[in-house]
Amino acid sequence: MKNNRLIINLSSEEAEIAVLSKNNPMESLNLNASGILKGDIVDNDSFIESFQDPKFLRIINTYDFEEIIVGVSPSKISTMKQKKIIFESQEIKAINEEDMSVLQEELSQVNDEITLIHNYSLGFILDEKDIVSNPLGMHARKFETYKLKVFIEPSISKSLKNLADNIGLNCPLSIVSNTLAKSLVLVDEENKDFGCYFINVGKDVTELSIIHKDKVLYMNAIPVGQKNFINDIALTLNINKKDSKMLVDKFGTITPELIKDKETVNITTKTGQEERVSNKKIGAIMRERAHELLSIAKKHFEGNTDNKLSINRLVISGPGTNYDGFESLSKYIFQFFVYKKEQEGLFSDDILCLSNFDKNYQDHRLNIEQLSKKEFIGKEIEKNTIAMKDKIKKIFNLSLGG
Repeated sequence: MKNNRLIINLSSEEAEIAVLSKNNPMESLNLNASGILKGDIVDNDSFIESFQDPKFLRIINTYDFEEIIVGVSPSKISTMKQKKIIFESQEIKAINEEDMSVLQEELSQVNDEITLIHNYSLGFILDEKDIVSNPLGMHARKFETYKLKVFIEPSISKSLKNLADNIGLNCPLSIVSNTLAKSLVLVDEENKDFGCYFINVGKDVTELSIIHKDKVLYMNAIPVGQKNFINDIALTLNINKKDSKMLVDKFGTITPELIKDKETVNITTKTGQEERVSNKKIGAIMRERAHELLSIAKKHFEGNTDNKLSINRLVISGPGTNYDGFESLSKYIFQFFVYKKEQEGLFSDDILCLSNFDKNYQDHRLNIEQLSKKEFIGKEIEKNTIAMKDKIKKIFNLSLGG
């Protein structure tokens, strides 16, 4: 049955998998994906081996998929704004459908250094000054597109193509930036229109974006996430991560100064010593990490915000923002209005955003799988054209008695 989509979220070492049929959820699965570190695929063989899980293979063999959408949250992501001239004339011209047809959806570009996964439109520029979203019928001497190109490391795209080949999938494969998907889907319309900074503190990586007038103008990532709170406590107290997670789940807070009732718990260190740990001590360690993370994010935003933009709103989301006091600390550091975004449903925010992104923003996707097909077909056409020309030359020469 067609209209089935396979959505894979690789924002952490725990891969989320969902099957949707006509946008209705059919089933879901979580599996541990080896070879992933901070959102980057560092070991291709281990990564592919992880997906030999019987439950995942049953899903692959049960459904006939129309396409695969893979959401990624790499710690290394880069963007570049680019203008491209559609026409330039001495006389004023009306922008027609033929001019717009030049703007066909591009395919993803994969090479040994970088992979282009999004060619996101920021609008159209008329005569080097006015930026509009729908220029059809307008007049200009110079007409340009204005786009934000989003790049990731090639190891991710290559590993995903290898995975698709390994499990025998022959449908189009699209790689989607979770940062872009969340920025467009999770952030509400008012904040996207007025302009805001967006911070999503995931399990392994914190994703950043600048949004203004419904457009995502900038994206970046910090290789710090919710797990760093747990790691910091394990390292500071010299305890194992299981006990550290228990302490974070029990006492997790970003504002220890607001704790009224001091609570303690006995914990055994790696050296075998019994230690008494208080909720205030746990909070102090977590606050230090959260303060550092938000300060780094603020520097990223300030260094990449156009001076013409006036932004005083911050939208936060992700599991790392759920601790008591994170919102308050965000207000203190940014001195902004802070909005906390939470979604409730069958799937996680990541799967929900990927599903809605694919539904409402299909023109922002670039198909990795189709790239090789198009290149192959192009080469075949070129080869056949040359052969046909040679054949015509021979026939022409024979007719002349050559």
